[in-house]
Amino acid sequence: MDNSKTSCSALWRSLYYNDMTNEYRVCCDFKPVDQKNRVGLGSVEEYLASDVYQELKSSMSQGKWHEGCKTCEIDEEKGMKSQRQDFNKQFKLEDIKNDQDFQIKYLDYRPGNLCNLKCRMCTPMFSSVLAKELNDNPELKQYASSKIFDMMDVSVGQLIKDEKRFEHLEVLKVLGGEPTIDPQIYDLLEFVIAKGYAKNITLKYTTNATNQNKRWRDLIQQFKTVGVTFSCDGTAKTYEYIRTPAKWESVKQNILNVGEITNLSKTGFNVVFSVWNCFTVDEWLPELITLSEKIGDKDRIQVINCTHPKGSQVFNMPDQFKQIVLDKLKTLPQHHTVVQKLIHYTQLPQRNNTATKSFFDYNDKLDRIRKTNINDISEHYETLRQNTL
Repeated sequence: MDNSKTSCSALWRSLYYNDMTNEYRVCCDFKPVDQKNRVGLGSVEEYLASDVYQELKSSMSQGKWHEGCKTCEIDEEKGMKSQRQDFNKQFKLEDIKNDQDFQIKYLDYRPGNLCNLKCRMCTPMFSSVLAKELNDNPELKQYASSKIFDMMDVSVGQLIKDEKRFEHLEVLKVLGGEPTIDPQIYDLLEFVIAKGYAKNITLKYTTNATNQNKRWRDLIQQFKTVGVTFSCDGTAKTYEYIRTPAKWESVKQNILNVGEITNLSKTGFNVVFSVWNCFTVDEWLPELITLSEKIGDKDRIQVINCTHPKGSQVFNMPDQFKQIVLDKLKTLPQHHTVVQKLIHYTQLPQRNNTATKSFFDYNDKLDRIRKTNINDISEHYETLRQNTL
């Protein structure tokens, strides 16, 4: 198989499947840029025959970046590790016989939106309680990036019922919603265990760490190994403001208890960087780095640039406020990859000079509904608000 600068083994070894939208992608980092690239089809075979899959294959063979692969392209341009590089390390391109050699070895399965939190940067597609909040407060619906408000199901999708999808599987990744409370994911894990596949599979799951229970622990310990990623967009007051109604000290203790998983192989954190947590980054990031060191590795903190709602991106703030964030980041250890990525996202050029006003339009409504106040996090918010009126 050609090992060009854009070749990615994920195209032949990975599958992302969202059961709610019947959407297939090569991986979670692939960003559909228009409706053509949103593949909502009835089978894996239809996905493999789709225009977008064929376009990806063609781009790679020509050594070109596909427009949906911008995340990896930018990461590599900035000298940061990309998911493409991770896939190529795990699944060697030279082991792929030809461009028809498709085997699902990495399945990223997202069955539903059942969740117990209503995080400010989330959408109804990924949180059932956020969907309820939007339905109860129609003035919020105009800010939703998704029209999906109530699509929770109780059955495992058709893709998962097909046993042959697990014959070569090495990694099963599950997300939600919140996987530890989702009956569909419990059904899936029990199915994989009962069929005898689990002992050969690494289970990866992303969790908000609010829920610990014996049934979940017993199931996941029947897999070959387990990797856990914690979603934390801050600590203490910043965390609790963003991730309603979670309590930081309880979540922190649950994270520290991860060592009780006997087959644990890897831990990590996902941090969504946004206007909500940028002004307190010098408070929460050191604590998060320390916590990461206690349970695994300080470099396993993945930064995700916020995409929802409009105006929540740090780079769209006026330059003087971006500088406040940069000054705080400069006080932190510069050798940490997470610090460099936060600096990168802050320094991106402003794309919309009215976006921050849209952020306050949305967040002020949330504050009224939830009886919260963003000024309790930092004094910079009121100054920012006045600057964007």
